[in-house]
Amino acid sequence: MEIASADVKNIINSKRSWLEMLQDIFFGHMPEYDPERLTERLRELKLCFPEEWEKTERVKKVKREQVRKLISTGLQNGDANPDMNPAVVLLMFERTMDAIFEEDFLKENDITPRQAMESVKNTLLYGIIKR
Repeated sequence: MEIASADVKNIINSKRSWLEMLQDIFFGHMPEYDPERLTERLRELKLCFPEEWEKTERVKKVKREQVRKLISTGLQNGDANPDMNPAVVLLMFERTMDAIFEEDFLKENDITPRQAMESVKNTLLYGIIKR
């Protein structure tokens, strides 16, 4: 989990646009997983290793704060839709990211976590970017 926090810091310290950094934080590291094994491992982590699970929650908090800052940058630069509410956008990202790992959803829709994430990225980002 320390690696994930370091990854977020490296992304933020890069010389890239706010949108590229936003994409990397939410969508950049998605290895291929068998949905059944992934959800099983997440359940196991949460139940058997609560201290490790807590680390994932801390990483989410770090990501949340950095994403809030990136959205603010996009708004200040005039790149993001000024009508959006950053708090609502952040909630949408977080809840959606949690939802794409739901075993039933993945099985029912015959979709991998990577496919779900790519669809989420396209849907959420192009609803945020001013055209």
